Amino acid sequence: MGEAVTQVRELVDHLQALTVQADILSLKYESESDRGRELA
Repeated sequence: MGEAVTQVRELVDHLQALTVQADILSLKYESESDRGRELA
């Protein structure tokens, strides 16, 4: 049982890290698309 809890916690940590990366990528994409609109 303890091992399953540990695996779930590791999974949650991994998902949180992916969420942060996705946020960073979306912010980067938004700023790049804004720059593209300014050039157009």
